[in-house]
Amino acid sequence: MSEKKKGTKKEKKEKKERVSFSSKKKVVDDVYELSDLDRLLKVLDLNTDKKACLKAAKGLYHLTDVDHKSNRTVVASHSPEILGILCNCVQNVLLPDIRHLGLLICNNLSIPLESKLILNQSPHAREIYNTCLNVIDTDPREAYLGSICLMNLSFLASAVPAMLVAGSGDNDHKAKTALLPVLSRVLRHGKSEAARWCCGLLKNISRVREGADRICETDLPSILFSFIEIEDNDSETLSTTWVNNSTEDFALYILLNIVHCKTMDQSMCADIIENTTPLTSDRGIQGLKAILITGILGGDVQPAEAARVSELVVSVTNRVGKQGEYTFGVFNLTTALTAMASLATSSRISESPKYMNAIARPDALAALFQIVADQIIVLSASFEETKEKPPGMSPADDTPEDMVSMAISTLLALSPSIFRATPGDVEADTDTVKIKAELHSMILTFEKNSSAGSQTNMDADHFMSAIKQSGNGPMPILAQAHKLWIAKRQQDGVDYCSVFTETAVEVDEKGPLDFLPCAGWGNNNTKNEKGDVKCVIS
Repeated sequence: MSEKKKGTKKEKKEKKERVSFSSKKKVVDDVYELSDLDRLLKVLDLNTDKKACLKAAKGLYHLTDVDHKSNRTVVASHSPEILGILCNCVQNVLLPDIRHLGLLICNNLSIPLESKLILNQSPHAREIYNTCLNVIDTDPREAYLGSICLMNLSFLASAVPAMLVAGSGDNDHKAKTALLPVLSRVLRHGKSEAARWCCGLLKNISRVREGADRICETDLPSILFSFIEIEDNDSETLSTTWVNNSTEDFALYILLNIVHCKTMDQSMCADIIENTTPLTSDRGIQGLKAILITGILGGDVQPAEAARVSELVVSVTNRVGKQGEYTFGVFNLTTALTAMASLATSSRISESPKYMNAIARPDALAALFQIVADQIIVLSASFEETKEKPPGMSPADDTPEDMVSMAISTLLALSPSIFRATPGDVEADTDTVKIKAELHSMILTFEKNSSAGSQTNMDADHFMSAIKQSGNGPMPILAQAHKLWIAKRQQDGVDYCSVFTETAVEVDEKGPLDFLPCAGWGNNNTKNEKGDVKCVIS
């Protein structure tokens, strides 16, 4: 009897599952067109019939799902009221299925760039920020969806300032219900899907200067440390487990973005260095991020790790990624160059030739020369007249004067390696003299045409002094760097020489070329008062 009853219960359960599947299958098989949009929105707006609302929500979701991506921007731009209707769905805590679908629809609509613009500029933009933030704060089950929606919208940097004060009635980013305090509370509970996507949202927030500054004012950096703790034996293989879009991946990006903050105090800098230094031995992208963070804040890294930063500078200036590690656009020039400048200064202070030579890679030095030269082109009158960018030149926002300031300070710090002559070879080298003259002319041209600060001008003067004071023998690192730079110039088709001509170094028999024999006895040669022949370089 008991076996019969047990079998009956099992049959009832299987029948229930079949009925459930059948009903779901029916909804999936329903066909919705964009022409149904007004009807679906009207049903959701009226919100009088639970079953009808649920079916309308499912219909709107399927109109914007992964199989109908092309509909998303159309739906987002259909009516200014669509966000308000979706917010009402999400705010309805008594109908969790409709709430869930409302969040899924919001996420679908927030993916295309055009939709981001439409939604962030909508009259209901603040309402969607508040609604998603309330979900994150009060609904652990759906918090991950609220976080993803805000993360998608925050890819548009202009949306970040409004997001920071979302949830607060008086635009106070420190209010208990404002964005950062809410995210802080979620992250304190440890790893979860909600925490993961809250970190993804914080990654985007931290990319904006105001967002990074606000994060530094909170306890969020300290909370993030708990997500990047490791065992010593895992330090070289982090990137195989801390994959793209993981909690740890996001956490390191946030720390990397906030290290540029001027408001960060010394104790926070020390804490970040302490928690990221153990990660620098990883050979993948996570280790590279840790090296950048530690380097920018003045921490110690190994020479081989410092060389990876120089390699990154080359990749960014050449607009390429590194296969199996990162794609172009993941790191910007500001971050790479700031880290290289800091590490170069540390190597100069430590007086370690091995450390300095690891950073002074010829291809990285060529990239620094390129950064300075590109900015001179930008500053030149001819460029201002044409408003045309030389072929292959980095965009203006990649090489502003602060970039050149960092490039010059890096060259100055690395000058002992750059101008290190071949041991035992004291004979002057014509190529070395020409290269040094061109570098001197380039730095002098930048100094005369830019409005850089006093520190940059001081670094430029010191670097030009280093050029003059170094010998004229063969300098392998300088020669190789110049060769690579020349190849890049020829590839881009840019004639930098025409820009530097006005400040070219005048050379006579007492100058650095006095060792050269006269080429001939033609009109270019004159006699001085003693009757000696003077060789004129024309």
